[in-house]
Amino acid sequence: MQPSLLLCKPLIFISLHQSGGGYGFKKMRCYMRFIIGALFSVFSFLSYAANDGGVSLGATRVVFPSDKNSVVLAVNNSSSSATWLLRAWISEYGHDVQSSKKEEPFVITPPLYRLESSDKIQLRINKTQADKLPVDRESVFYINVLAIPPETKIQAEGKDKAESMGGHIQFAINNRIKLLYRPQDINDQNEIKKALLSLKITRQGQEISVDNNSPYYFTLANIKINGHNLPESVINSTDFMVPPFGHMTFPAPGARDMVWDTINDYGAFVKGTPLHF
Repeated sequence: MQPSLLLCKPLIFISLHQSGGGYGFKKMRCYMRFIIGALFSVFSFLSYAANDGGVSLGATRVVFPSDKNSVVLAVNNSSSSATWLLRAWISEYGHDVQSSKKEEPFVITPPLYRLESSDKIQLRINKTQADKLPVDRESVFYINVLAIPPETKIQAEGKDKAESMGGHIQFAINNRIKLLYRPQDINDQNEIKKALLSLKITRQGQEISVDNNSPYYFTLANIKINGHNLPESVINSTDFMVPPFGHMTFPAPGARDMVWDTINDYGAFVKGTPLHF
């Protein structure tokens, strides 16, 4: 799951209040007041969310077998007092959450929902145009569940302080996980296990190359090279999901040994075979 703070219209409003005109130093000073006020609001919001619980998803990924018309995803509000507004939708994998304009072959119902404190809901993901997807391999999408919080006392105080410094900002949290659409002809756990064993991982110069000659997506996780975790710069800049009949690479200078996991349908880690190059 990839939670992120969103600053987007129309669900998230960013207000910049300015008095007077002019550019140059006055405008820069106004921007600085806005940034300081926005940061104050961020810390107030995160502090509130940490202390009072929030919205969580019942899975870290969802597999959609092609012989089903719909699947469900549980969403839970663990807050004892806050009500959250949920907005749920499917988006194209690999695109920014707000940039994809393509009509996806799935819809989520209800798309909007008011989730009361200590309550939960089952979101239903329905097929609409899945017949256009490949039948010889998996397809992947994002499930997005945007949680818009109420304006709490601490947020109201933060907004007042932010407004006094030149602006205020409201936040929502987007919980994003993968949706894997799996054609019925390849929906076989034994075949998936065989395909995992057939992954070809080699060292090519200063890189590790992963080749996947199967119809399944595999995500590599918990990678250690020579007993050390990968640098944050590599983790943050690499998509470790290997596509069907495709490959991926990542930098690993001087790699001699590699341990790694993959992630199964239930979000659990599965140990890969340790490698020696």
